[in-house]
Amino acid sequence: MSEVATEAPRVEAAVRVSVVLCCYTMERWRHIVAATESLHAQSLPPTEILLVVDHCPPLRERAIRELPGVRVLHNDGPPGLSSARNVGVEASSGDVVAFLDDDAVAESEWLGRLASEYADPCVLGVGGQVSPLWDSQRPAWFPPEFDWVVGCSHAGMPSGTAPVRNLIGANMSFRRDVLAAVGGFRADLGRVGSHPAGCEETELCIRAAAQFPGGVLCYQPQATVHHHVPEARATWRYFRARCYAEGLSKATVSRVTGAQRALSSERAYVSRVLPRGLAKAAASINPARGVALVTGLSATATGYAVGSFARRHQDAAGARGRFLRTAATTTPLVLAMVLWLLSLRSVDLAAMTDLGLVSVLPPAYWAALTLLVATIPVLIHRDRTPTVLLVAYLAALILMFHGTPAALYDSLRYGWAWKHEGVVDYIVRNHSVDPQTGGPFNAYQAWPGFFALNAVLVKAAGLSSALSYAAWGPPLFELAALFPLRLLFSTLSSDRRQVWLAVLIFYLGNWVGQDYFSPQAFAYLLYLVILWACLRWLPVSHPDARLGRWRRWLGPDLGTAEATSPVQRRAVLALVGLLMLAVVSSHQLTPFMLLSALCLLVLGRHIGPAWLPVMLAVLAAAWMVTMGRTFLAQNLYWIVESFGRPGANAQAGLVDLSRTSIDQRLVSYADRGLTAGLVVLAGVGWLRLRRASAPRRGAALLAASTVPLLAANNYGGEMIFRVYLFALPFLALLTAGILYPSASRGWLGAVVPATLALVLAAPFCLAYYGKERANYFSPQEVAASEWLYSHAPAGSLLIGADAQQPWGFTHYEDYYYRFLEELPTPQRAALTTSPMVEINRAMQNHPGPTYVIFNRSQTIYAGYTGVLPAAAITALTTALHRDPSFRVVYHNPDAIIFEQPHTHPEPSR
Repeated sequence: MSEVATEAPRVEAAVRVSVVLCCYTMERWRHIVAATESLHAQSLPPTEILLVVDHCPPLRERAIRELPGVRVLHNDGPPGLSSARNVGVEASSGDVVAFLDDDAVAESEWLGRLASEYADPCVLGVGGQVSPLWDSQRPAWFPPEFDWVVGCSHAGMPSGTAPVRNLIGANMSFRRDVLAAVGGFRADLGRVGSHPAGCEETELCIRAAAQFPGGVLCYQPQATVHHHVPEARATWRYFRARCYAEGLSKATVSRVTGAQRALSSERAYVSRVLPRGLAKAAASINPARGVALVTGLSATATGYAVGSFARRHQDAAGARGRFLRTAATTTPLVLAMVLWLLSLRSVDLAAMTDLGLVSVLPPAYWAALTLLVATIPVLIHRDRTPTVLLVAYLAALILMFHGTPAALYDSLRYGWAWKHEGVVDYIVRNHSVDPQTGGPFNAYQAWPGFFALNAVLVKAAGLSSALSYAAWGPPLFELAALFPLRLLFSTLSSDRRQVWLAVLIFYLGNWVGQDYFSPQAFAYLLYLVILWACLRWLPVSHPDARLGRWRRWLGPDLGTAEATSPVQRRAVLALVGLLMLAVVSSHQLTPFMLLSALCLLVLGRHIGPAWLPVMLAVLAAAWMVTMGRTFLAQNLYWIVESFGRPGANAQAGLVDLSRTSIDQRLVSYADRGLTAGLVVLAGVGWLRLRRASAPRRGAALLAASTVPLLAANNYGGEMIFRVYLFALPFLALLTAGILYPSASRGWLGAVVPATLALVLAAPFCLAYYGKERANYFSPQEVAASEWLYSHAPAGSLLIGADAQQPWGFTHYEDYYYRFLEELPTPQRAALTTSPMVEINRAMQNHPGPTYVIFNRSQTIYAGYTGVLPAAAITALTTALHRDPSFRVVYHNPDAIIFEQPHTHPEPSR
């Protein structure tokens, strides 16, 4: 093909050759070592040596530890030699990719001989001679004409340099551009484990020759490797099985490429090589060899005939089988989604009890959820489920868990989400932020990264506000976390099933609800990405080299990660720096959670450089003393007060169960039980992984890194929840370690992970949905807030029992806000006995109009938390009705607004 001559790059003598070895079993370890040593001894040094491990984590770990100068990869695609070779090709960087079997050794001139042929731009690939290296000695009956049975060059091969139809897999090379152009090896052909199949090289060579008609595949017999032949392959049984399998494989290749191309060399082999072999056997008076020649030909022909017949008659059956397998794995997903959509039609939100959505979701919803939760672990356990199908199931589960409120509610869920919309609205209107402002919105003005990004999105999309999409924040944030979670777990574990089960456990354990439209959800997502980028791209080359004995227990136990080039490291460091800045500018707590994690990872030399935590600390400190200065001045007293009090900080966020309903006690028991249960299960998983010598240290360090923050602050009563939230991914990975890595892949073994998932799903639903009666705002409550912001003049004081209302979503800077839940404890206790005294105290002689707003959600929330006396809101409402200075200006079944229009002398603001 003229294109080869004009387009293929001319390779000089110093050709860059990447060498790929594929392996799958620890039993060949000594041969793998010998193969790599022979490559290090080449007269033309390889550009890189790529060892691809096919689904054998222990072998991968040992190779990483004990094979210097070798880049170890793992085949995360379908098992088999073809798929593993494709992994090596994709990771290679040389102009030429050479392949050597894991049980072969190359002579010192091997690479040089192969590379010399690439001076001719028409050469697509070059192979060489493969000599058998018998364990004992060649059996007398084994004919040289059938050395291809043991992966070696047979007696009919050319004696000098010559073009051939196909190369031998144990000793072949191709231009990397050619492999890329033809799409690599077919994964449905070739050896899987020790199964005696083949012909994937033949099919690829035929495909390459068809795509580049002017190209040449060259055989260079002086490029020699010696291929180990174990005794098990020097038997009649293996000889017959391998010949039969070759016939089956040739039938498959014939179907793919056509019989004319697939059998072109075989016709010459049968008509010329085998008759000469029979003549030699007769001349040497070796009847056993003659019988072997006839037997080998007969077995191969039989395999070809059976394969051709079966293929013709099984194509239709295979199509039906594939359809049935696809239907079996996708039907639960489709059925669950149909049931879920149908269930949303019959939900009466007004009937919610103190169990939240759990009390009103119909049986169809629970059937759909059970079907998904039970099916996903089964698919994970099979370990052959395509990644795209697992992602589809998990996405459906996320949508069902977190999209249900968004689909059912008429308005944005959760009071703080409305407040966050107000900050976005402020930036859209003013095109700036005011970090020096006071009041309840100061923290958001001082850490505006998330809000500024959404302001840009609102303007770019031409939307009126973020309310048009904020309700779908939970499913979107949770779905976005799926990919960094999977990548992060893959850097901490080499077992695919453990990784995917950990992802599922994370979603079944994440009841905290950080995923609403909030800076925390955004910063948490960046936290996961930063940890993955550091662990994947910034590993320490020799982690134990500078670790003292006392620090070695902190060191990595996964083996040395793949090395990164200086250019890659610089690019990743720049990206990590930008992501750190995004975290620092968006959220107050997440930088410190990240800082704690990075400090432990650097201390244990999991990642480098060592100045990464310093850079983050400097960014956080600089941001606080500039943008966050006003916030610190206003809140420093409680920050200092809670420092060094882990017990008090842990208790601050827990509901007083003695002051809430039986249903809410059950909800609290569910979230506490789920949290404690995952901590205990993670401990069991750590012990099991330790006993199995499996990776566990990185996950354990990252889970423990969150605990010191409990002693630093109570974070408004939420620190205990945030510590759990940031530890959850790693608790999930350790919990999955109870079951995986494991050798079992039978269907019966899927019962245990499926049962675990169902057990975790029950408390999750109670914990996550249990407060929805307060989080949900009825259309009447939203209408009351809309009336308030359209009628209350600028400068008005807005008073509420608590912040659980649709508040602050527009022009929030025009108003003053006070919430009775923030009063000192004695004043809150007095709300039932002297309500107007406390209302007047809250007003503090405000010069403008005052509006007091009570709604359904405030009353429910106050009852859940016990922050106000049980009858406080009723007493306040009654007192305001009686007070002549107040009047009712708005009222509907779920909300009431009182106004005091009187003004007083204006105090200093």
